[in-house]
Amino acid sequence: MKPSQALDLLKRLIRSRTDHNFLSLERKDSIFSHPSIPSGRYSDPAILLTYLNRGQEEARAQAEKFTYQMQKKSATAGEHADRAFFAKSAMFYAIASGSLTLYHEVIQWSRRYIKDPMTVRVVFGSGSILTTEGIELLSGMYSGELQVAATAADHWQVTEGNEILFDLFKHACASLKEPSFNVDDWDAVKRIYRLVIEKRMRTATLLQRHDHASEETIYIRVWRDTLNFLVELESAACKPEHERLCFNSAAGPLSHGTPYSVGTNPVGFSSASYLFLDTLTKARDELWKDIRSSYSPATTILGQPWPRGLPVQCLVSFDLGNSEARGFTPFLSSRVANVVFISQLDSEADIPRDEEARSTIGAFVDSYETSLRIHILQLPKGRLRYEEVTRAWQHAMKITQARMVESEAIRFWRSRFESALPLMNLDLPMTELECQEYPILPLTDGDDETQDWDPATNQPAPIKHRKLPARAIDCLLCTSTSTVNIFTSFNEPHVTIPSFEPSPVWEVRDWKLAPAAVEEGLIASALLYIDSTNNKGSRTLAKPFPFSHAVRYPSLILDSDFLLARSRSSTQAIEIVRAMINRVPSALILSLATGTLSTSKEAAQAEDDTTASTTACELLALSTKSDQPQLDCNLIMRTVIERPDTSAWHRQLLSRTFLCRLPATDATQLLLNFAKAIEAKLDERSCGKVKDAEAQQPQVKVTTVKHLAQLLNESAFISPDESLGILSSLFRKSTHRDICYAIVESMLTMLTGLATHGASALSNSTLQALQLVIPVVGRLNERSEIQEKEWVGFGQGCKIPAMEDEESTPPLLGLLLEYASKSSLSGKIRQSLVTDIILPAYEMNRTAYNKWVSCLASRYNAPEDKEVLRSLPSRPNALASLLRRIPELLPEEYFMEWHNYVKTNLVPTAHLSAAIYRMADHLNSESASDFTPSQETNASSHWMRFLNRRTDIFGAFSLASLLQHPHARSSLYLSDPLIKFLQKAVLEQAQILMQEFDELHRSWRDFLAPVRLDRRYNLYETWKKNCAPILETIIARLESYRNDAKWRDDPGRKPSLLPPSFDLRLALFASIKKEEHARLAKEVLELLGNLIASGRPYHHELDQIKSRILNSVGTVVQVQIACSLGELRDSNDAKPSMIDFLHVDLAHWLLRRADKRSEGSTAVLDALEKSELMLLGWRQSKIEEFRMRGALRYDRVTWAGLSEPSSTDSSATTSSFFSEESSPESSIAHP
Repeated sequence: MKPSQALDLLKRLIRSRTDHNFLSLERKDSIFSHPSIPSGRYSDPAILLTYLNRGQEEARAQAEKFTYQMQKKSATAGEHADRAFFAKSAMFYAIASGSLTLYHEVIQWSRRYIKDPMTVRVVFGSGSILTTEGIELLSGMYSGELQVAATAADHWQVTEGNEILFDLFKHACASLKEPSFNVDDWDAVKRIYRLVIEKRMRTATLLQRHDHASEETIYIRVWRDTLNFLVELESAACKPEHERLCFNSAAGPLSHGTPYSVGTNPVGFSSASYLFLDTLTKARDELWKDIRSSYSPATTILGQPWPRGLPVQCLVSFDLGNSEARGFTPFLSSRVANVVFISQLDSEADIPRDEEARSTIGAFVDSYETSLRIHILQLPKGRLRYEEVTRAWQHAMKITQARMVESEAIRFWRSRFESALPLMNLDLPMTELECQEYPILPLTDGDDETQDWDPATNQPAPIKHRKLPARAIDCLLCTSTSTVNIFTSFNEPHVTIPSFEPSPVWEVRDWKLAPAAVEEGLIASALLYIDSTNNKGSRTLAKPFPFSHAVRYPSLILDSDFLLARSRSSTQAIEIVRAMINRVPSALILSLATGTLSTSKEAAQAEDDTTASTTACELLALSTKSDQPQLDCNLIMRTVIERPDTSAWHRQLLSRTFLCRLPATDATQLLLNFAKAIEAKLDERSCGKVKDAEAQQPQVKVTTVKHLAQLLNESAFISPDESLGILSSLFRKSTHRDICYAIVESMLTMLTGLATHGASALSNSTLQALQLVIPVVGRLNERSEIQEKEWVGFGQGCKIPAMEDEESTPPLLGLLLEYASKSSLSGKIRQSLVTDIILPAYEMNRTAYNKWVSCLASRYNAPEDKEVLRSLPSRPNALASLLRRIPELLPEEYFMEWHNYVKTNLVPTAHLSAAIYRMADHLNSESASDFTPSQETNASSHWMRFLNRRTDIFGAFSLASLLQHPHARSSLYLSDPLIKFLQKAVLEQAQILMQEFDELHRSWRDFLAPVRLDRRYNLYETWKKNCAPILETIIARLESYRNDAKWRDDPGRKPSLLPPSFDLRLALFASIKKEEHARLAKEVLELLGNLIASGRPYHHELDQIKSRILNSVGTVVQVQIACSLGELRDSNDAKPSMIDFLHVDLAHWLLRRADKRSEGSTAVLDALEKSELMLLGWRQSKIEEFRMRGALRYDRVTWAGLSEPSSTDSSATTSSFFSEESSPESSIAHP
């Protein structure tokens, strides 16, 4: 927004938000991230107000006032943290004012802290002097208007900014005399120079390009004084007495900060900025000539190629490898050109051997890579650049021709050029060895004679590296670009010609760029390698391929040396085939896959550990991606059906992707053949045709049948009717539960898709087909069916059938419930799933359970236990899942069954407990005597689990949870009669828990949890209608018990304990809306009165009232409740009661903790205005404790007297903003 709009908004926020806590501390590099108090969490609005008012005299005077106040506080503070904070505040106020004069005064004043080691690191740290606004101010090129560069040169204050920057350096130098000097404390000061210069360059570029400021004006008014300042700064930094500052690097003061990276695109600047940088490089070069000669006079007589001043890489800290700099950096361009095109005489010069010459040169050696980079990239993009690269390359090859042959020179120079120009796509020459292509198929005479072929025939031999004596050019190539200073020693390079290692035969960097001849060689060698190592049948390429006059591959056999090489493997060969699958002939890969599959089958029968099976399946999977995938259908079908040992590959071989690549008719026929083959295998198993397990053919795997079921699901190649028929047939012939699960899941998925598209006829057919699952889900155990003869034997002492795992819902039933609860299905289909499939299956399971119990009773001659045991549900967890997931689709009898189960579980009858223990004893005695029929059964645990669940029956499921379900607000979810039944059932369970509380007290909390308001969902009205009456009834019953004198006075009372009602009363507070603050206050008053009247300690209950009730409402409601609680009923009463003290204390606590930022400012202020009347009444009271709270207002106080406000208490820090004497304007005036 505009500055004027921002200023107006800020003033309004200051007036409305009297605590001034509304500016976040997000930006760490800005003066606006500075809090108004130490350790504050919000930014100081006074700094932003000063910044938005900059340029106005009144604002400047106010800023000076703030600055002097902060300086005074800093000077008088006792702790170093406070001194640093207020000194930093003074800096930020000065920066916000936009006055360089005021900022200069603060910088000069800050010098006093160089003796304070704990303060100096903050005052002169990055958080203080490297702020964005501070850098802008020091650049001297911004006007008083916010964030706008001054277009008139008369407004620039570059000289003043340079003076401040030099004073910062003086402070750093002065700190060298202090014993506490730490060089790291001045890191930000060393970094500021680059940041300020870069800011000036960006601003100058903006003015020159968009505001048409002249180059001459910018150079004279900005860069001339800056140039003198930087030279003077570097000259002073290089003095011996300032060495400990580590500011004397040959890279210069501007190297500290963020230097450019070679691998990034340079940032462009204006022509005046480039002229300044070039002039600076020349001036720095002259300066360093004097500096170096003062240390070593022999520097003045150094000859080429050794510089007498600075090396190229240290001349400038900004990236001048930019075409925009071309023509504006004559000095630098001349220097880098001399390095790139060094004369052959200078390049072959010997390296000095005497120590004096080496000491004189030191690390001041030009970098060839830096020079090449700047020289090339200053040319415009395109042809000129690449022509200059060619010229530089030719010159480089020329100056080293006497030391190395051409192939060595190419390897020697190529890495240098690629390192210097990483962003250019260089087309540099390659050696003959590197250009050699391999593997290449051998030439043939047109006959069918088999040739012995080594694909590595054309592979060149490796060449070892070769050492060379070092010359001057090697120093330029190996010089370090890291920190260089006057004391860095000379480093003699070790020069070697790079070695040459030919790439392996099967290693191609980019398969797509390989020549056609190499592609053919790679394919042939890979196929032959796989054939030779994994195929014992007919050999691939035993004859030319194809068998016609146009031979693509001659008859070949791999050379033994190539086969036996340890560096090669079938995995590598497979990867080559995968990379070039579009070029591999389908017939060849199919023939090879057939042979390897046959070999792997023989190896599997011989139990020989081999990888042929994996290789064969990988080849077959790759063949499905070839140009003729229909050729693989028969082989894939045989593999899937006849090779169950390769079941892990079946999903890859017969995938949806493969089917989509086939012609439609082929895909349809393949699926039908696959289904028929699976059915035939299942028929063989069900009819018992295979008797000898060792002689029988391998049977189809479960995963394969599951895969077929999933393929038929939403298949685009077979009609839904055909898919449904196949799935139904498979289900009838399958006995494995996992197969049945996959089939049912496919049917249900089909049903979902058909329902979405409105195919009602097919949906009905699918529902009818799904009825096949009823007998399976209705079994005692979904895994196996009990035959009638097994039932008879069971009752006569034979093996006891195992029950379903009762820790979870049976898989098939769970799958049906999952789809029946989906909202994407229509209500009609969901109801059909439940009525026609799920409930019949559940009833069938109940019948099987009753039969199981009858057999047990007959087995152990206990007919009197049969009926009582049959009264329990057969699958409690399954029943709970039904009620939890589809309650709206179930009849009331299922809810009654669960309710009876809970009651029986809580208070089991003596007959039931005795029957369970008798059954468990019979079963355990059989197990102890090693009686075989009772082994591998869970009958005993089924009975004992019932008794063990007594204390955690509500943990699994509770009927009360249905009353507060997210969908319970809809009348379509549960009918009103059903809700009344559930309420009645929950109250019956509560009555049992209260009567048996001595034993069932651990279940009370789990029982109440679903009755409380669930605040995760917006269910207030639903909870109030369905659950609140339950809580009220429970409270009334508890009070009725407690008020019963007969129960209270009976020492042998039953129960001896009752659950507390206070927690229930707190839960009922949720029925009061937050807007009903008067009612809420009335209820709290009544609750407090009952606590006091009881005569018991009330501290714990009071804490619960605060945390669970009063903390959960908003600020306005808190203040309004405080006004209701704190109203003095009789101010003339000199002896208030305990309840009066409690009311006032609670009201004062609410006022003090109310978050005055959390809601709308108008509502907060209105509520606080009402609270002032209450506080006035307290101040006028005759009771001293009341008067104290009225006088202290929002400060913390105890009944013992006034306590010191905590520094961390938000109410203490903001109280001044709400006093009658202060206003937003006055608070800003005194930060």
